[in-house]
Amino acid sequence: MMTATRVQRTPWSLRLWMSVSAGFALFSLEKLWMVFLMTTLLMSAVAVTYVRGLGRTLVTQQQSLLEKRQTLQVAWDQLLLDRSTWSNPSHIQKMALDAGMVTPDQVEMVKM
Repeated sequence: MMTATRVQRTPWSLRLWMSVSAGFALFSLEKLWMVFLMTTLLMSAVAVTYVRGLGRTLVTQQQSLLEKRQTLQVAWDQLLLDRSTWSNPSHIQKMALDAGMVTPDQVEMVKM
């Protein structure tokens, strides 16, 4: 009983030092292995959380880029259609006639 009374009356810093020094004496390979496993478990849990968040971000970005690609593909198809329409010889001739242009006669043509 005398020992228990002394431990309670010692200052908290001394008790802490005594428990730490006693802990070093009792530090074993099993405790090191357990600390290593717990640290590894914690790190893998953090890594899984990070990778899942990154995966969700990348899927969202992929969807956005696919929508943009679809919009650009529609615009490109429209431009190709416009180009084929404007380069059609019958369309060019119609635009020339609307502008008052005429086809020159054989005599009026200049050879180069």
